[in-house]
Amino acid sequence: MVDLTNNIREIYQPFYQFLTVDGVETSVFDTNNDYSVVSEDFYIKPDSADALVLLNFNLYIQDNNKFKANGYGSMDPLTNGIRMMKSKGNDLTTNVLSEFTISKNVKTHGDWSQFGAQLNHIDFGVGDDFINVRFKFTMPILVNGKNDELFGLVLNDDFSPLVTHTIFISGVKFKR
Repeated sequence: MVDLTNNIREIYQPFYQFLTVDGVETSVFDTNNDYSVVSEDFYIKPDSADALVLLNFNLYIQDNNKFKANGYGSMDPLTNGIRMMKSKGNDLTTNVLSEFTISKNVKTHGDWSQFGAQLNHIDFGVGDDFINVRFKFTMPILVNGKNDELFGLVLNDDFSPLVTHTIFISGVKFKR
């Protein structure tokens, strides 16, 4: 159970945000670049006066080729895979508090099923294919700004062949 009694006084607002390179909704959120040489963190990080309770995860993949059954979009499986984690500080791989992909990094779009994800593939026959991956976190994830926490994905593969690759998180923001 998530403890929300740690000096949280009131519900502030519903929370909807893309994972970005600096944790702020207004920065780069499309992850369709090459991170195979230097990994990149895409995350959310609340202000020190806020806490986020993450409830839902949405990932959107758009590709202009046919998706492979055992690939990531139309690409072969990812080499390193996507890691999902909660950390403390300024990056995801230092001071890791929880790693949710510890048993298996996501290397194919089907690997999202380890989270009980609903995967919808849309193929229009001509033009781009789409996959939407959606799931509710089994337990809400508390990301506490007071404790300098952040949540996100570490990407360490080449996503540049994809047209679009975005990650959207929703939940509730609490104000202290």
